[in-house]
This record gives sequence, C-alpha cells and structure tokens, in this order.
Amino acid sequence: MGSPALAHFDMVDLRLFLYVVETSSVRRGAERACLSAPAASARIKHVEELIGTALFERTSKGMSLTTAGHAFLYHAKRMLSQLDELGRDMQAYTHGVKGHVRVAANPTVVAEYMPGVIRSYLDKHPDIRVDLRERFSAEIVRMVSTGTADFGVISGHVHLENLEVRECGFVRLALAVSTQHPLASRDRVTFAECLAYDQIGFQDVSPTYPFLNLMSASLRFPLTMRVQAASVDALCRMVEADIGIGVVPEPSARRFARSGGIKVLSLDDDLARFTLLICARSFDKLPPHSQEMVDMITGLHIGSGEMSALPR
Repeated sequence: MGSPALAHFDMVDLRLFLYVVETSSVRRGAERACLSAPAASARIKHVEELIGTALFERTSKGMSLTTAGHAFLYHAKRMLSQLDELGRDMQAYTHGVKGHVRVAANPTVVAEYMPGVIRSYLDKHPDIRVDLRERFSAEIVRMVSTGTADFGVISGHVHLENLEVRECGFVRLALAVSTQHPLASRDRVTFAECLAYDQIGFQDVSPTYPFLNLMSASLRFPLTMRVQAASVDALCRMVEADIGIGVVPEPSARRFARSGGIKVLSLDDDLARFTLLICARSFDKLPPHSQEMVDMITGLHIGSGEMSALPR
C-alpha cells in the first residue's frame, strides 16, 4: 500500500513543484501554473507538511532544492511523464487503436531486426500500436521493471533484478577497419592482433564493452582508446576516416560496409559474441498481442545463420 500522505496532493501540486524548480521562484512558478503566489506557496507548504520535510531552501537568490527535494523531483517527473503517456494512449484508442505493444531493445536489435518484425506484425495487426524505444540494456531493465515497457531485448551482461528472461539468439562481434588499413587485406583476425592499433570504442553501457575489457585483461595488454563513439554509424565513420579500428556488432558493421569505406573482419575469439535475452516481469501475464511479438522475435533465431522467415 502507498503512503497515506500521497493521497492528499494531486497533479497540480506536482506540476507546480516542477515549475518552481525550473524558475527558482514561487511567484514565477505560480504564474506558469495559473495560480496566485499565496495559493502556490500554500500548496508547496502543504506538500512539505504531508511529507514531513522541507523540499526547498528559501534564500535571497530564490528557491533551491534540499536533498529530499531532489528525490521528490525525480519521482514527480516520472509520475507526470506517465500521466502524459496515459493521455496519449487513451487518445489513440479513440482513433481506433485496439491494443498497444511497448518494447525496448538495444541499438543493434532495433536497427537490424525490429524493422522486419514490426512490419510483419503490423501487417497482421493494423489496429495495434507499437511503441519501440532504443535503449541500452541497464535502462531497458529499468523500463520493464517499472512497467514503462511490456518487454525488452537486452544483451546478457546486465543485472536482471527480478525479471523473467528467455534467450532469443546472439550477435557476433567483428572488427571494422578502413580500406586503407594494414589489416584490410585480411578476412579474419584475433583480438590479440588488434591491440597493436588505436581503438575506437563505445561508452561503457554498450554490450561490446565487457568483451573489450575481458579480452584486454586476459591478454594483459591495455587498450589504447582514441575516441568513444555514441553509435555504430558514428564509430564506422571514424573507422572510415582511418582514425582507428573498432569492435562492433557484425550485422551493423556489414550493413555499413555495403556503402564502402570500411572492411569487416571476423574475430577468431570464442568470446566475440553477446547473448540476446528477452525480459519481462511475467511472460504469462503479458497481453496476447505482446506475447505474439515476443514469439516472433524468439522465432527469428538471431545469429544462428539460419534465421527463420518472419510469419506473415
């Protein structure tokens, strides 16, 4: 059960609180909330009394958040975001939508596999709305845990909390080099050979990051990371410019290589792959239209080399 105090303030209080934070002023926050300054001040004070602690420090320079205020801000933003999403969902139902699938997936799955899945799914279910979010695995787990997503597709290197998981395939890693690079004459390479060259990498939330750390540690050879890229396309463009070489998900690298500019080499390392998992709070409790998409993704056998045709 929730706290009894929470039943005594409403969304007006939350929006007012947010406006006061954004403007550092009760008066200006009240104007944005279409309230008088005394009414706004009374509302803020009422919320603080219900919670039992101050949310703001009132100084000559304006309103600044206390530690409790920062925590309240985090939750207020989440609640207001969910309320806005609820409104959008309900508006969609008035326009003929009969169901809603919310799925979050890592960038490789979104770019390489979800377009085909969603196309086939919507061919069968034109009255179902699909909300696809591209995120890295740790954030996907949070989204599924809090109900922001019905299910997610993640790599295996993440704390899963209390979620149920199903394996749906794997993605191989490969090495991208420029067509002018000394390794460009090769088709295969070991990661140990890559360590002699400057690397372009991803942020530590990427599924390639554990592989790079594990391999460099096992070989006792530090990585020379020249640049960190935010996406596969950005990394491949830097490789194309011969800034360095990069370990990337093979399907995305080969798609980029079709336009020229880079060469993709297979990595002869057993660890050069990451497992893909579908996660949900409870697969049995998913709505039927969400369960059907889970089954479609599982049926692809991603990475097997013998991917099943999408059902039509």
